[in-house]
Amino acid sequence: STGVLGSAVIARPFFDVLSGTENAQLVAFPGIASGDIHLRSFSRLQGAELNAIYNVCCCPRCEPECAHECGWYYRLELLSGFRFLDLDEGLGISETTHVNPALPSASPFFGGNTISIADQFNAHSSFYGGQVGARTEVRRGRLFVEAVGKVALGETREVVDIHGATAITPLGGTPVVTPVGFLASGSNSGHFTRDKFAVVPEAGINVGCQVTDQVKDEKVIYA
Repeated sequence: STGVLGSAVIARPFFDVLSGTENAQLVAFPGIASGDIHLRSFSRLQGAELNAIYNVCCCPRCEPECAHECGWYYRLELLSGFRFLDLDEGLGISETTHVNPALPSASPFFGGNTISIADQFNAHSSFYGGQVGARTEVRRGRLFVEAVGKVALGETREVVDIHGATAITPLGGTPVVTPVGFLASGSNSGHFTRDKFAVVPEAGINVGCQVTDQVKDEKVIYA
């Protein structure tokens, strides 16, 4: 927002814990200040697992690809193994406000100043655990349904990094930087870690059709 008359108002809403009420911090306001705000976020999840599989039963004894000849096919398997999950998430907010130097009465302490504020929140979680489960497949002619259910029990290593910075630059002067932001204050900033017991369940269903002995079309449903 340019800060000229008729331009957009930019404000960051927050809950004021001192007064117990909702409030807002002005970033840009017509006739008082121009400014901009940028938000960046990311979320990345990856995982891997290694299982040993035991075939409980398989009826009839024909292969799944021949189910259209046998009429039907059923298979039940148990599995157990190791599971790993890794989740990275982050949120960064930066803002810059240029206070109108022609209105010192509206901002007696910051008239002409440029105020830059940055907040950064990063969280990393890594899960390691053993898992057990079962999967089954039922075929009738060329139609089939596959289902799997698993649950992993283990430990999650949680790491959180919070930091911020505020730079106030007087008109034609040198920036003064303090290591606190708007949301990342001195009371919550730092590097934090903890280990916590965790449970990771998973269920999935595949529904499809064996088009030929070499090609099949399926729909995957996960919960």
